[in-house]
Amino acid sequence: MVNPRYKLAPTVQSKPSGDCCILLCRETGAMYGLNHTGARIVAELQEAEDGVSVGTIVPGLLRQFDVRQRRLKADLVNFFSELEKRGLVLQCTEPCREQGSEPRRVSKKKTTPSAH
Repeated sequence: MVNPRYKLAPTVQSKPSGDCCILLCRETGAMYGLNHTGARIVAELQEAEDGVSVGTIVPGLLRQFDVRQRRLKADLVNFFSELEKRGLVLQCTEPCREQGSEPRRVSKKKTTPSAH
């Protein structure tokens, strides 16, 4: 199983707003407000030169927030998925800063609903 790593997209700027943050996509002009938890995750994204994976970010967040590990992992997967859909993060399957490996969008296979 591939453990993807994530980085903020180069067109995204993060601005603190109290204990929250605002993500601005310079490409589209769209702004997204994140709560304290989302702001902490964005801080992790900004601090990690080779990107973060769900597995690498979980231990620190477990120490900061009163949440079960299974729930946190599921929430992180959903959070990164939403950010990726909006073009705010890029996904890579190897460390994002390896020579010749830049963050890139990874297309996901589209599924068609089956008839019942």
